Amino acid sequence: MTRQERKYTAAAALLFASAALHLPIAGIDFGAFGIQMIVAALLWTVLGLGLLRYWRWCAYIALFGMLYGVSAALFGAMDAIGLVSILFWAIVAIDALAAAILFGLLWAPHPKRPT
Repeated sequence: MTRQERKYTAAAALLFASAALHLPIAGIDFGAFGIQMIVAALLWTVLGLGLLRYWRWCAYIALFGMLYGVSAALFGAMDAIGLVSILFWAIVAIDALAAAILFGLLWAPHPKRPT
């Protein structure tokens, strides 16, 4: 497995972890966050599966999704209390780390190919 493939795999694992953290929020506070959390969990799962196939276009969409996810989770963390707030802060950390890995993956210089 190459270094680039490891980055894809690490980013996919973080997307799956983020998706898993969205589901308890939907269960605990469905009235406020339910549908958004379920849709986000499904989207992150699908993008994570695309990253496991090393699809670069999924990496671009996932990067912008993670950046949006950080801002949305920050807003949710400021609005919520208790366990829901803790889950939102965990999502902020995971999404920020995934965005950093995806940024490094997408904008790293590529090694020269032999001609």
